[in-house]
Amino acid sequence: CFIRYEDHKLSPFLWKGLNVTFSGNSAMIGPVAYITQLDFCSWRDLTEPMFDRQNIIKWPFVTADESNHNLGHQTQYNTSGQFYLQTPATSLNIEDSFYSASPGDTISLQLEGLDELNHPTFAVFRIGSSMSGPVFNPSVLSILPLMDTNDYSYSLTEPDYGLMNVTISLFNPYNHRSIFKKYNISMMRKHCPPGYVLQDSSFTTPDSGLSCVCDTDDSIANCEPDIHSVLLKPSLWAVVAQGITLKTYRCPNGYCIQIYNTSAGPNTHGSVYTYDSPEAQCNCNRSGVLCGSCPQGYGVSVLTNRC
Repeated sequence: CFIRYEDHKLSPFLWKGLNVTFSGNSAMIGPVAYITQLDFCSWRDLTEPMFDRQNIIKWPFVTADESNHNLGHQTQYNTSGQFYLQTPATSLNIEDSFYSASPGDTISLQLEGLDELNHPTFAVFRIGSSMSGPVFNPSVLSILPLMDTNDYSYSLTEPDYGLMNVTISLFNPYNHRSIFKKYNISMMRKHCPPGYVLQDSSFTTPDSGLSCVCDTDDSIANCEPDIHSVLLKPSLWAVVAQGITLKTYRCPNGYCIQIYNTSAGPNTHGSVYTYDSPEAQCNCNRSGVLCGSCPQGYGVSVLTNRC
């Protein structure tokens, strides 16, 4: 520990003539006081419980005044007369345990590093699976307090789908070359959505494998990066048949929304088909097949296409 009394058998609660004050300390991120390991300072008494990590910040001779400030998180870490101590991350708090995505899609993980006192802290971790499983990018990342959201994409080493376990490994806070603790989450590896095909992306993205890429053809001009929508060529209407095939048909004039200067480049136009909201491709509040209907309770306006 950082301090030791001459009588080794005397409980810290009985130490006399000693005062330790933390004053005028500041930090941009994290606490104003940091200790590598609380185990050495967790002695409480000769009777049970002899050791209690929570009690170190309650030792009567340890005080902190209000001149200790965290500049980055004033409201969260400002001491306000109460000493705030922190250790390296010894555990992770994972918001969700199940994820579902296609290869190349973005997965948002909410992770929080926790120290020995269960306070949020900086942490370094790795996400991955078996040698034949998905390849995550990035695979090693750090998180800051509090509850950081990290975006990942994954690719496959072979066309293998279905439910699998993914391991999140917390690096040893005392030796960053070894793993301290492991956690498992479940992930559903979905097939590529209609309009996308599985291809090797290692030529354009190093350390990656098979990902869903845009299958541009006579009807698809471009695909959006989130793998949730496709840009159709002008005046087309789309529908997903049997959940796997994207079929397109000529849209009646004015029935489908036309977007100009699209993601395909300047001076281009077309309509966007989104898998989660197919009706969004329809213009003038229209809906249905070829955007040829009006929603319930609506009718076609006289001399216009608007519902």
